[in-house]
Amino acid sequence: MNTLIRTMMVFVVTAGGIAAAQDSSCQTTLTVKEAMTAIGEGVAAQPVFAAGHVKGYRLYNTRYSGQLTSHGINSGDLMTHMCGVPANDIQSRGVICCSTDASKEFEVTFQIAGEFRKILIQRPPTSP
Repeated sequence: MNTLIRTMMVFVVTAGGIAAAQDSSCQTTLTVKEAMTAIGEGVAAQPVFAAGHVKGYRLYNTRYSGQLTSHGINSGDLMTHMCGVPANDIQSRGVICCSTDASKEFEVTFQIAGEFRKILIQRPPTSP
């Protein structure tokens, strides 16, 4: 299942086109693959639809992410935004346009028990 989810994400990134998501309000862009790698290599994401749109991504295998577990994020919790960008926009574009510098960390929003919780995800250092 994890391979299927990652394959779907790569398809979304390719289909969305990175260049199409570039605009003047983007300080940093992230691909879905980059974001999911930062969240945790073993974490799987499944889109959740409501009214014909992606409402969010239900995350599974969160035990593989020290960052998620340290914030009390459990398998089955719903991630609704990355960098303030709603899940539906991420799904349609395949690229996350961050209005802040996301080179070292980015914000992720979860909806848990009807309440929204924002956490920061640290990105792994890049090689020179």
